[in-house]
Amino acid sequence: PAIGELMEMYGFDVEGITAGTGQTGNNGENKTLINNTLAILAGVDNCAAEITKGNYWSSTEYNDSRSWIIGMGSGSRGHSSNNYSFYIRCFSYLENKFSSKDASSAPKIGDVMYSDLTYGSADDYDGSKTAVGVVTWISEDGKSAKIMNLKDLTFDSENTIENFDPDNPYDNNSGVAFHTTTAKSGEDIVKIENFDLDALLSTFKSASSKNETKDNDAISQYISILSQYDALVKDAGYKGVNLLQMQDLQVTFNEGRSSLLQVTGKDASSQTLGLVTLEWNNKEDVEKSIEELTNAINEIRSISSEFGNYYNIITTRQDFTESLINVLTEGADKLTLADMNEESANMLALQTRQQLAINSLSLASQASQSILKLF
Repeated sequence: PAIGELMEMYGFDVEGITAGTGQTGNNGENKTLINNTLAILAGVDNCAAEITKGNYWSSTEYNDSRSWIIGMGSGSRGHSSNNYSFYIRCFSYLENKFSSKDASSAPKIGDVMYSDLTYGSADDYDGSKTAVGVVTWISEDGKSAKIMNLKDLTFDSENTIENFDPDNPYDNNSGVAFHTTTAKSGEDIVKIENFDLDALLSTFKSASSKNETKDNDAISQYISILSQYDALVKDAGYKGVNLLQMQDLQVTFNEGRSSLLQVTGKDASSQTLGLVTLEWNNKEDVEKSIEELTNAINEIRSISSEFGNYYNIITTRQDFTESLINVLTEGADKLTLADMNEESANMLALQTRQQLAINSLSLASQASQSILKLF
């Protein structure tokens, strides 16, 4: 599928999409409908597998050595070097195959498509018909549709030519559910010759269960840790701003707002950090997860260093502002508050003068009385 077809499958609001990489416009509504259908089909006769949260290759090239991908966990668009291994799922375009009288009778996104070109809700699926795909797009007139096959394609290896068996697209020796698109030398790795669509469709229902991911406590714990990490990132907001979800913060240092600092947020989600390998089928998968974790740690350290620089600038300005406030407060106090030592001395001197005056008057009065006693 082209990158646009993968976006249709995930679910995007066209008005909100901006150019380049990122998650703008994504809502995931179509993916939810499609995964609900795949889960029902898998529960009835194991003929389907839900869309994983990992990255999926598109056929849209970014340049000679890179192609566009979509991370189905968050709907993030990006591009990657062609020597990386990601999931692949095929799409088919059915043109003018339906004669819908009105919109209510046309296929709907998430409907099951059968081999006889009939369709219907997954809730009505009973295994009596051969399901061949899930509807991901419908034309405005309801006559054409795009369907996605029910499982990820598999390959015998990750770096050899002619390693895909169209008669058995979901079962192989290694169980690899993903593949690179081009070799480092430029030679196609995924080389499908004499491709028979009918043979591929006929195998949808009879796909072997050996491709189902086995229960693994380590994988479950790893996915649980990633979920908790993403939850921590989402909860790292303060007063409506989350720097770990690409939200910016403007810090103003003066009343005129002429001095300020723009703190640029980062996307620290596990998908953006490249933690996309969520299935460990062999040793190489584990080593790949370790490499992803190492790269993620380095990226987090880089983000921490950048935020540390912002923090140092803000704390320096804060210390300066507090010192300035203290200086201004002290100056204001000197203008308005009295010197208690000086005022106490003045009061004591006044009291002393008053006491001396009283004593002088008392002595003068006593002297007068002594003279009068002589007569």
